[in-house]
Amino acid sequence: MNIFFDLDGTILDTSERYYLIYYNITKKLGGLPLTKKIYWNYKRNKVSEDLILTHSNLPQSIFDEYNDTRQNLIESDYYLKFDNVWPELFDFIPSSKLYNKILLVTLRKKRQQLITQLENLGIYNWFENIITVESNEVGSECHLLKANSILKLYPNHLSGIFVGDTETDIKSGKLLGLDSIAVSYGIRKRNFLTHAKPHTILSSPKDLVNFIRDLI
Repeated sequence: MNIFFDLDGTILDTSERYYLIYYNITKKLGGLPLTKKIYWNYKRNKVSEDLILTHSNLPQSIFDEYNDTRQNLIESDYYLKFDNVWPELFDFIPSSKLYNKILLVTLRKKRQQLITQLENLGIYNWFENIITVESNEVGSECHLLKANSILKLYPNHLSGIFVGDTETDIKSGKLLGLDSIAVSYGIRKRNFLTHAKPHTILSSPKDLVNFIRDLI
């Protein structure tokens, strides 16, 4: 079976990277950073970065500076070191390669930084293929970009599942005729994923492991 995995949030816990970038820039610009718990709850509820900055006592006049700095840092080697593989997946995915083709599909813009990160985490060899979407497109078009990137490499009829933590991943899987498996332990809460109508929603990495085991 083909299993297409999203990376950030799905395989990796990225909350520390996101928070440290927010914390350090906000502090540097003279704001008052929120706690990680509050910040990450905002992110999972799709609260805009600008509104988060407002709650962090930063004036609108420096929002652009914040966002430009964040874009420069979000895939930097230094901050990527703060991502961690969900432990249950680290134990399970390598063994599942005996029965499945494991493929990675991610919206990362900097492929070399991605490869370096995967190597440093010891998971580069997990994947039969690593598909990156390096476009600057955002928002409603992202699912098309992911789906088209897969179709360029696999133009024939696809089967299997697409696992991800956002509405984009769910829509991508549907476009490709794959079962969209949403996970609610990443950057989106369950209510947002429900609206995109995935095949199923899984609440934890352990639930994902059990789900895939049942398919084998």
